[in-house]
Amino acid sequence: MTLITAAKETRNYPTSEQFSFTPVKRNQVEVIVKNMVPKKVPGINKIPIRIFKDCLQAISYPLTSIINTLLLTACFPNVWKIAKVKSISKEGDHEIANNNRSISLLPILSKVCERVAHNQLMEYLTSKGRLSTKQSGNKEEHSTKTSVIQTTDIYMILSAIDKKHLTAVVLLDMSKAFDGIHHNLLLVKLVDVGASPLALQWFHSYLTARSQVVTIGTASSEGLHLACGVYWDHSSLAFI
Repeated sequence: MTLITAAKETRNYPTSEQFSFTPVKRNQVEVIVKNMVPKKVPGINKIPIRIFKDCLQAISYPLTSIINTLLLTACFPNVWKIAKVKSISKEGDHEIANNNRSISLLPILSKVCERVAHNQLMEYLTSKGRLSTKQSGNKEEHSTKTSVIQTTDIYMILSAIDKKHLTAVVLLDMSKAFDGIHHNLLLVKLVDVGASPLALQWFHSYLTARSQVVTIGTASSEGLHLACGVYWDHSSLAFI
């Protein structure tokens, strides 16, 4: 199914009801930077978060201007799309691939821009009731506990058990689910929840033309183009 064909099957919203990015304020950007974990590992440019925190007063105005320009012109810089992949050893022989967990590190500034976009998108989805009420992942005031409560109460599992009815639960664990997300299908879903054409262009720019390099010690591989998957730390995209 093509993007155009699938988009015809999505819900239509009047322009006034569609999601569009709005200019972020300087103090909002400052709060985002201040709240970032100090020990957050930098991306391929090797600039640590403490540098941005230490000179925040000097850079917050131009940084806010840059982010607003990117959001309102539907552009995400290619230099912010290059991920540095590092391997973290788990239990067992680290020479075996499955005993290692890979993490993707992106430039700090890309994370700041992501957080701005995330905050605005989630505020819209929540206020319009566009997220599933059965979703607990990556939602404020939700966790695995609320998921269990919903599973047992909403679907009356406990009530069925009390009545001696046959009760079963099927749990699915998708391996590397975020890595396999199809970009076109995700964009179609964004249209379905109300993204405006300009906002959709920004998300398209954000998702496409991504690449990654693998680093081991001081050695780095050549860049590899990524055709699917998302790196979004806050993962609201993956749960739409």
